[in-house]
Amino acid sequence: MFNKKSNAINEILNVIKSASNGMLEPRIVNVGEKDEMYEVALGINDLLDQVEALQREISTSVQAAQNSKTYRNIFVEGFRGLFKRNAISMSKGVTGIKDGQKSKVRGLLSSELDKLGNGINGINYVRDDLNESIKNLSQTATDAKQTAQIAKENMSNIVELSQNMGELDGLVQSCSNATGMLSTRASEISSVLNLIKDIADQTNLLALNAAIEAARAGEHGRGFAVVADEVRKLAENTQKAASDIEVNIKTLQQEVNDIDENSKKIDEISKLTTQNVENFKKVLSEFNANAQNTAQTSKYVENKTFAIIEKISQIAYKTKVYSDLINEQGYSEEIRDLAQSLLDWYENESISEHKQNKNFDKSKELTSSLNNEIKLLLEKSASGYNEQNLNYFVDKSKKIEDLSEQIFTSYNEIFKDKN
Repeated sequence: MFNKKSNAINEILNVIKSASNGMLEPRIVNVGEKDEMYEVALGINDLLDQVEALQREISTSVQAAQNSKTYRNIFVEGFRGLFKRNAISMSKGVTGIKDGQKSKVRGLLSSELDKLGNGINGINYVRDDLNESIKNLSQTATDAKQTAQIAKENMSNIVELSQNMGELDGLVQSCSNATGMLSTRASEISSVLNLIKDIADQTNLLALNAAIEAARAGEHGRGFAVVADEVRKLAENTQKAASDIEVNIKTLQQEVNDIDENSKKIDEISKLTTQNVENFKKVLSEFNANAQNTAQTSKYVENKTFAIIEKISQIAYKTKVYSDLINEQGYSEEIRDLAQSLLDWYENESISEHKQNKNFDKSKELTSSLNNEIKLLLEKSASGYNEQNLNYFVDKSKKIEDLSEQIFTSYNEIFKDKN
């Protein structure tokens, strides 16, 4: 009996020693149901089952989590008391390891995809294209300004031409009126000539009658006959002169009528030309306004594109910052260069005309603050992040986004005006 008890105790001690050395597999198997140590042996075996199972579950689940196998976690059923509570706690810990592995893989995948897609370089290509578009817009604005200036100068010439055409129209009208009066006077002269011709005809007839009566008087009427003959000659000469004058007057009337007709045509042409000049003046005025508007719009689009380019640059900058934050890269030389490029933008000659804007210096100060916050954030991230310092990184990131939004608003204010 003593030997049996001694054997049971020895086996129990051996199993306990093995367990204390980290070997949880051995069990007490040579203790019978009638043995006084049987209940003790069962209790120890049950305890070892709980401990071994928990250790195996933890080891297997942690290893699976480290290998990114998300389907394996601690199976808590079968555990009792503290073992079950610890199993549940460890299950949550394994879930955290899995999430950490996922985040790590996600960060690595993001980094690799960033490389495949050229990352920030892809955004830089877009920025370069927009810069090229700005050059074209700037040239368009310059050309539009020159066109507007030329149109303005030509507008002065057109205004002067319009005034001259108005004066010409007045002169043509005066000439037409004078021609009409001349035609009227010629008609009056023609009427007077007709009267003179009638008087000459009557005088000639009276002279003829006087000559007849003088012939009847014989010697006594000879002197009267001479006078009558002279009167007849004078009447004939008057008739001839009146006829010549009448021919000239008719010629003059015809020429006056021709001049009057031409004056009317000139007047019509002058009025039509004046109308065309006015229409051209209106078109040129609209063209001048459109050219000025085109110049203003081109400048406005150019300015807006400047703001868009800088917004894209800042987005690319923050994308790189957050990528480095996740991967705990610290404050790199590349980030330092990107930060400096944001500040260099404010020295760009292309936007020098906006430096007097009250928002310009404010925007520059905000950008400096943004760079400082990013520097602090990334320098801190080089030491790693955990639940204890997570709020620091979240708060810093919120502050960075707030500054970024203020900078975007300042860009809009700087390039707000269209003129």
